[in-house]
Amino acid sequence: DNKRWLVFPQRSQCCFCCDSAHGCGILKPDWLADAEYKGQEKIVDTLYDKWSKDGSFGYNYLWVTTEEQIPRRLDEAGTHVTDYNVHSFHNQTIPFPNSTFALPSYCNTETITNCPLTGICGKLRNPTKQQ
Repeated sequence: DNKRWLVFPQRSQCCFCCDSAHGCGILKPDWLADAEYKGQEKIVDTLYDKWSKDGSFGYNYLWVTTEEQIPRRLDEAGTHVTDYNVHSFHNQTIPFPNSTFALPSYCNTETITNCPLTGICGKLRNPTKQQ
């Protein structure tokens, strides 16, 4: 349905983050096609390749392992930084079953609970209210 939800299974809660109309679509496999290589940088004690790509709200930096190019960190304009566990990466070459992305039953799609405006989701949903 082109909507991004944040799901918190430990609390049996979820919230609507944003949709593709607000820049929250799924990344295309080639989204880094015209990215600029920035060299290598160390995160903790390991060297990673760093890439830069301008986005809707500023820069995007992606760090990947030097050999297999597994994502390690994504920095979206400094407002949303995601660290990935490279040891849990699984290169999926066949399509995921639809059930992989099915929302849990506790996510009410009829009466939607929005994620807070103070986080990245709120900034994406309400770009005119950014400071």
